[in-house]
Amino acid sequence: TWYTAVPTIHQILLERSSQSSEKNRAALRFIRSCSAPLTPEVAASLQAEFSAPVVCAFGMTEATHQVATT
Repeated sequence: TWYTAVPTIHQILLERSSQSSEKNRAALRFIRSCSAPLTPEVAASLQAEFSAPVVCAFGMTEATHQVATT
């Protein structure tokens, strides 16, 4: 009940969600963003649109992005 994606995909999902008339979706426990910085505006939009907290993950390629999470 969560997903992880890069900021570009989050923005695409927000655009698609705003174009869709169907708002009957499964509840998410959280949304994780990784691989590039997520702007505070996109994070706030994700939280508002999907009613789920947004966490940003950081790390090195060799250590994966689970090294640190906000």
